[in-house]
Amino acid sequence: MSGPADPPGPTSGVARDEHGRPRAATTHDVTVLDGGAGDGDAPLRALGRSTALAPARAGADVRAAAATVLGARVVLAGPAVPEEALAAAAELCTGLLVLRPAARPLPLALRRRVDLLVVGLVDLAALAGEVDRPGDLEDVVARARALRPDQTSVVVGAGGGAVVVTPGGHAAVPLSATAAGEEFADGLVDGLLGGLGLVDAVRWAGHVATRAVGAAHRGGPPHRDEVGPTRVLPPTGGSTP
Repeated sequence: MSGPADPPGPTSGVARDEHGRPRAATTHDVTVLDGGAGDGDAPLRALGRSTALAPARAGADVRAAAATVLGARVVLAGPAVPEEALAAAAELCTGLLVLRPAARPLPLALRRRVDLLVVGLVDLAALAGEVDRPGDLEDVVARARALRPDQTSVVVGAGGGAVVVTPGGHAAVPLSATAAGEEFADGLVDGLLGGLGLVDAVRWAGHVATRAVGAAHRGGPPHRDEVGPTRVLPPTGGSTP
């Protein structure tokens, strides 16, 4: 459980629009929040993305790195990022905020401030403070939508792959890799930045995660020229997700 909230910091001086949202020019593709567990950007850089790291062990760390968060098309947070740091990132983020959460309850307000949740099947119940593991696909969709009725989630390990749950529907995506690890999240972000739709980006994420398993034995992350025979790589550019 996170500690007390940090006192107000440099975010008070950030330029904002008429709706109170931060205003900033985009300077790079992805900012990875480093919660102190070795969260890195090497796989994203290997995929051709411009990246930055932002310390995120506390909210004050994130506010001190405000320019790095403000300038990113995507801000990616892993399970080691504490609640107060995630809240600070949500306040600053001008792009897409993607969370790969820890297996622990997450306050409702924070769950709904994240744009895209990438969660493993076994961790889905923990986010809501529940004990029972989700059952069939219908149960997975219902739980994901109860957690975040107005946002989008990707639940990995459901339906023989992953299921994309949006406010208006859901789609099961068969995958060979079914763990919501760092490589999967990196591949998902890369696909979205490359202009893929969400379902295709999930397929690409599964491919990146699968290739990363083999790359680990070779001593490095997957590269963009490591593609399967039927996979077309997403372009290096693309519209903002």
